[in-house]
Amino acid sequence: MKMQEKYKQLLEALLESSKEFLNSQELGELAGISQRTVIRYMKELKEQSLKYGFFIHTVKGRGYRLEIIEEEKFRDALAVEEDVEVTKVLFKLFFERTCKLDDLAELLHYSRSGMSRIIEKVEKKLEREGLRLLNKPYVGFFIGGSEVYIRNYLYKLLKKKSLEETEKIFRVPREMLAKVRSEIDAELAQKSVHKRKENELFFLKYLLIQKQRIAIGKTIKTDYFANISQTVHLNHDMEVVRNIQKRIETSVCPKSDEEIENIYLALVYRQAFWQNGYVDSINEKNLQFYQDMTERAFQRIKNDYKVDLFQDDILVNGLVLHLASNFSRYLLGMETENLFYNDVLESYPTAYYYAMEVAEEISVWTKLSLSKYEISFLGMHFASYLERSLKSKKWKCAIIYGSGIGSAKLLESRLHNKYPHLEVIGTGLLEEAGKKAEEADFFITTFPVEEPEIMGKPWVRLSPMLDIKEQIALEQLVGNLARHRKWRYESVSKMYLYIDQYMEKIELLNYLCDLCREKRFITEQEAEGIVGRENLVSTEIVEGIAMPHGLIEGSSFLVFALLKEPIIWGRTSVKLVVMGCFQRGDERMKEELEYIFHLFLNLEDKNRLLSCKSAEEIERCMEVYYGK
Repeated sequence: MKMQEKYKQLLEALLESSKEFLNSQELGELAGISQRTVIRYMKELKEQSLKYGFFIHTVKGRGYRLEIIEEEKFRDALAVEEDVEVTKVLFKLFFERTCKLDDLAELLHYSRSGMSRIIEKVEKKLEREGLRLLNKPYVGFFIGGSEVYIRNYLYKLLKKKSLEETEKIFRVPREMLAKVRSEIDAELAQKSVHKRKENELFFLKYLLIQKQRIAIGKTIKTDYFANISQTVHLNHDMEVVRNIQKRIETSVCPKSDEEIENIYLALVYRQAFWQNGYVDSINEKNLQFYQDMTERAFQRIKNDYKVDLFQDDILVNGLVLHLASNFSRYLLGMETENLFYNDVLESYPTAYYYAMEVAEEISVWTKLSLSKYEISFLGMHFASYLERSLKSKKWKCAIIYGSGIGSAKLLESRLHNKYPHLEVIGTGLLEEAGKKAEEADFFITTFPVEEPEIMGKPWVRLSPMLDIKEQIALEQLVGNLARHRKWRYESVSKMYLYIDQYMEKIELLNYLCDLCREKRFITEQEAEGIVGRENLVSTEIVEGIAMPHGLIEGSSFLVFALLKEPIIWGRTSVKLVVMGCFQRGDERMKEELEYIFHLFLNLEDKNRLLSCKSAEEIERCMEVYYGK
């Protein structure tokens, strides 16, 4: 049973207050109603309170106090969003070194037993961010994980808060932030940079997060910022943020961590204000850093995929500049959503895998994993390379004519002039097609053909006029040839498993690798490579599905592992794990990935897959899909 809205504001005010009692004047100010109305409402509330699971205590001279008697009844009546309660708990955990269960229960006015569901939700939210809720006897709860990730998650919780709301959460005087804003205004004015309100709010929130975390002794304990000044010019920005930190009276930071914290805040400052305006020029020294990173990734691609990318200057230079422009964001563990993520994944799965090699190089340096969106931005450079390669490839076709050879010869001449990447290897009648079938990639006919294929190869009908519709049809066929060659289900061996035992991500991956080692599909070193890669770059592909992978010396194979209970994988929940083990240089990998990714990105097909209840069911589902 839900309570009338007019009462909810008063109860929420009592519930959220840090004071034991609130009088009618205080309640009126919080609810935006008169004292007389408060008194009337509170009298009405007292009369029906027991059926809603609470009681209102009234003490003359002090005011009103809320006592919750039956938590489930009360929550149902008030319809308090658990997300709000979870967020309150998260803020308390982030703002204090440790928290006892009693402290958290008191925060929400719950009993200790009533906190179990909230604690479970807190754990799940933290897991999605790569963090953990830890609990030690006689110490209490605290959050474990990368300090950079903790600060990014705190910002996510604050993202929709206004400056006024943020000030209240951190309990900082408005005058203090006014001084900081003046400092920023003066600095940006010197550089003729226009300040955007949202950028300023972004920086101020991270500034207050840093202040609060340092205050409880939580600093960034890592050396991955140590040489950043060699690659990014931050000296001036570091001086600016030192002055800003003085304005907000930041707690004294341990000397050993002081420089790292200054570099961190300078990078945030740069991310906030310089990304759309003034940027450092790329000099020879820091350019070499990004060049070396790109070359190491390319060398691994060459070794593992048998593809030499070094000669494509457009790709090399584009990636180097991309890394230079975005490296600060990588260091801060931040991400930008890529609206073309699905397009990259579906049309260029090989590009996404190449991008993972670059992401691995970045993670070696930053000690943080890149999100799928950041990887897909890198993948767009490789997609562009693949498009250029497609246009430069010579596709072989044969022209089939019905009665007169003249129309076929005219069409051949027009194709030669318009499409230099097409090679016409001959013309002939339909019954002569078998002679060219093995060499030709596809056939062109000047007349209608009833069968969907000619000698197992696709065909397109064109006239000697080659009008715009026919040109589009031809280009679509060539594009599909490059991206969706016909694939046989038996090409790569597949194993199907149903796992009813709960395991966490790395534990599950080790289990799958051990299973494959026992069958002698992979070696111990190859198994370590798959797990090691996952630690650097999380391989969730879409919501519900992850695809860890590795390169092996043996034959290529796939393992489909359906989980009884979903687990946290990176920043998503996963119920199906497809482990891909591909032989180095196996050209079939590209086609296999395209078929699988196309399935994953189709919502109906994906949901059908995730709804399976057994290994046999998922195998049948995949057989149907491959048979399409």
